[in-house]
Amino acid sequence: MAKELVGAPVGRREFIALVINRYEARKGDEIERIAEDVRALLEKLDGDHRASDIAAFKDALLKWDRLAQPLQVADSVLGIDEPHSRDLFRSIREHCIDLANNKSQNTLAMAILEIGKPVFNELPDASASIDKDIYALKDLARGERLEAALSPLKLLVDTASRDFAKLGREVRLPRISHQHKAIMAALDEALSSGDPETSAIAVAMIRGLAIKLANDVEDNSGALAITTSLLQRQGRLPSETTAQLQKDHVALARNISFSNMMDALKSGNLSHAKTLANSLAANADGEEARSIQNILHLISERQKKSRNGWIWTAVILGGIVAIIALSEKNSGSVSNYDPPSQYNDTSTAGSVENILANTESNSEEASIENKIQNDGVAADDEVSIKENRPPLYSIGTSFDRSQVRYCMMQKARLEAANNVSARPTEYKIQQFNLTVDDYNSRCSNFRYHNDDMTAVQQEVNENASRLRSEGEALVDGGY
Repeated sequence: MAKELVGAPVGRREFIALVINRYEARKGDEIERIAEDVRALLEKLDGDHRASDIAAFKDALLKWDRLAQPLQVADSVLGIDEPHSRDLFRSIREHCIDLANNKSQNTLAMAILEIGKPVFNELPDASASIDKDIYALKDLARGERLEAALSPLKLLVDTASRDFAKLGREVRLPRISHQHKAIMAALDEALSSGDPETSAIAVAMIRGLAIKLANDVEDNSGALAITTSLLQRQGRLPSETTAQLQKDHVALARNISFSNMMDALKSGNLSHAKTLANSLAANADGEEARSIQNILHLISERQKKSRNGWIWTAVILGGIVAIIALSEKNSGSVSNYDPPSQYNDTSTAGSVENILANTESNSEEASIENKIQNDGVAADDEVSIKENRPPLYSIGTSFDRSQVRYCMMQKARLEAANNVSARPTEYKIQQFNLTVDDYNSRCSNFRYHNDDMTAVQQEVNENASRLRSEGEALVDGGY
C-alpha cells in the first residue's frame, strides 16, 4: 500500500498517508523499544563476543525491520530516509567504524553491515553508504589476511635480500641451507591457505629474489635453483604463475648455457663451445637464431685457420655493441628476468670473434694491453667532455652519462679505425684486437637513461671529426 503514494489519485494518496500516520502512532514506541534492544546487542559485538551474540543481534534487527518496513517504504517512495531507520542505521555504522578504525575488527564490521544491508535497503542514502563501507572493509580485510599469511615469508625474504652472495651460495645447497629451508617452509605455509592471491604473491616475493640474483649480481645459477624449487610446487600454484616460472626457467638455463659457451671459447675449447652453440640454436628464432648461426660460422672459420694467421677483428666491428635500453622514467627496478640478451643480436658475433682473436695472442698481450689502458686514460684527460671508462665485465649495469659517453665515443673511434685504408701491421692488428676486446668487456651490455643516450649521441655527432682522427690513430699512430 505504501508504494502507491506516488501515482495514485489524490484521494487514494490521502487515505494511504492517513493509514501510515496511524500505524506510526500505534507502533512508534514499539519500534523505538526494539531499536534500543538492537543497539544493546550491537554493543556486545566487540571481537570478544560469542556466535550467539551475532545471531541475537540479527534476530532483533529483523524483528525491528518487520515493524519499520511500512514506514521505510512510504518515505523511500518520496525519496527520503525514514527517521527511525536513519537513526538506527547511524548507530550501527558508527559502531562498525569504531570496530574497523580503533579495534582492527574489519571482518566483524563487514559482517554487521552485511546483516544490515537488506534491512536498510529502502533508505536511498543509507544503502549507498553501506555498499561503499563494505567495499572498503573488504579491501582492509584482504590486507589483514595477506599480512597474516605472508609476514613470516616477508621477513625471511627481506633478510635474504641483504646478502645476495650468501643467498646464491646457499640456494645451491638446499638440503643443508637453513635459509633456503626456512624460506621454502614459509612459502609452503602460505600456499596451505589455498587462496590463489596469497599463493601468487608469496611466489612473487621469492621470484623477486631470483630476479635480483640474475639481474643485479649475475648469478643465473642461483636464480635457477630458486626457480626450480618454486616449480616443484607447481601443483599448488595458479596456472599463470606456473607459466611465468617456466619461462623464467628456460631463460635462465639459456643464459647459463651461453655463459658456458663463452667460457669454452675463452679457454680455447672450440669443440665444446660449438656443441653448446648448436644446443642454443636448436631453440632460437629470429634475430637470436641469426646471431647464434654467426657464432657457429666464426667457430668453424677459426677451426680452419692456421695458428700463424692474424684475425682482423674489426671486419664485423659494426656488431660490437649490444645495448639494452631500460626505461627508468618511473623507477629503476627490473620487474622481470633479463632476456638472454648476450646472444639476441649480431653483437654477440662481434664479441665471439674478439675472443677467438685473443686465443691467438702471444706473450706480448699483457704489455700491449697495459699500453692501451694508459693511452686511453691519457686521451680521456685531454677530452673536454668527461668520459669515464666503465668497470670490466659490467654486464647489465646501469651506466651514468659519463660511462655511456665513453662507450659511444669509443665505438665511434673503433668504427673509424676499421675504415682505415692502409693495411696495418700485424702488431697493430693485435693491438686493435685487444682494444676491441677491452671495449666489449666494458660496453657490450648495459642499461641507460634515454635522456643520457640522446645527449651523448648529439655529442658524438658534434665531435665526429675528432673521434675519427683518434680512431684512425689506433691503427696508424699513437692514440
